[in-house]
Amino acid sequence: REVQAKLDAESGFSRSQAGEVEVTVLDGRRCKLSLSHQMRLREVKELIRQQLQVPAGQQRLLFRGRDLTKTADEPDPRWGSLGVPFGE
Repeated sequence: REVQAKLDAESGFSRSQAGEVEVTVLDGRRCKLSLSHQMRLREVKELIRQQLQVPAGQQRLLFRGRDLTKTADEPDPRWGSLGVPFGE
């Protein structure tokens, strides 16, 4: 299953440090996750697993058509290094 990460700014978070991401699964289910730039990609995938019951191995995180798992320079990058700004 592909999971698409869409940004949705929420008040109460510093735009530079944390924010909310709306996750949509191809079957239409959605949830919002509160993330910080310091979180590792595996932590984000675990939150998605908990909220939407999609195993981490079946997740493909996309932002503007770009697969975030394939563009990372390291195997478990921090969310903030993936180029996905909060509040866009």
